[in-house]
Amino acid sequence: MKNKLIVLALAAFTFQSCQKVINVNLNDSDPQYIVEGNINDGPGPYTVKLTRSVNFSSSNSFPEVTGAVVAIKDVNSGITDTLQEATPGNYITHSIVGQTGHTYELYIKADDHVFTSSSTMQQPVALDTIDIQKSVFGGDDLYPVPVYTDPTTPNNRYKVTASVNHQPIKDWTVRSDNVTNGQVARFPFYYDTDDDSNNPIIKIGDSVFVNLQTIDSSVYEFYRTLDDTREQNAAALSNPLTNIKGGAMGYFSAGPIRTMGIKVQ
Repeated sequence: MKNKLIVLALAAFTFQSCQKVINVNLNDSDPQYIVEGNINDGPGPYTVKLTRSVNFSSSNSFPEVTGAVVAIKDVNSGITDTLQEATPGNYITHSIVGQTGHTYELYIKADDHVFTSSSTMQQPVALDTIDIQKSVFGGDDLYPVPVYTDPTTPNNRYKVTASVNHQPIKDWTVRSDNVTNGQVARFPFYYDTDDDSNNPIIKIGDSVFVNLQTIDSSVYEFYRTLDDTREQNAAALSNPLTNIKGGAMGYFSAGPIRTMGIKVQ
């Protein structure tokens, strides 16, 4: 992604949460806060990253926002966790434990700005298997193909990430069950394998791990519209949909992750 204002410094609410597209002036815009918050059903700690956007003409460096008050509340248990700033702009939890079905509320106070969000952790979906195949569009590069059985309940949403020999692939993809509800889903994870991508290339003998994260609809819309910005020209660019209230960009996500590995034969 070339646009230095739109692109978030990505590493990975209620259903009535605010979702909007923020149009920006690429040549002269005030910096905006960027929130990247994640909770899963692993042991933690979980991280909220807080940075600022930069103008289109500025260097591709996102200044960290330090000294903010960041808290996450487990609505079901009533526990509120005030996060500690472990490194500049990175705030980590102490006591919150991600649990399926629980709703988590995010509160941030940075300078004179207050941002809020909430996310409900969906039911986890396990991977059935991982296949490895070449692209149907040609070429010799190999790609992972996660295979999972979608639940019969509708409106399931997923984020897929992967690694090769424990080196993370920088790309990601999101999937819905619009055409696979209650069925076995099999979607190749095509990612950038160009030399300048710095992504690992899959070879025979490599170990490939795939992460399948169940996400709620508003987080899915964030990633879907973030992906759309990469397909637009600079004159038409707008920010992705956000579930952060208060004027910030980004997302807050609570989603269980299931991981499977395979040795490439």
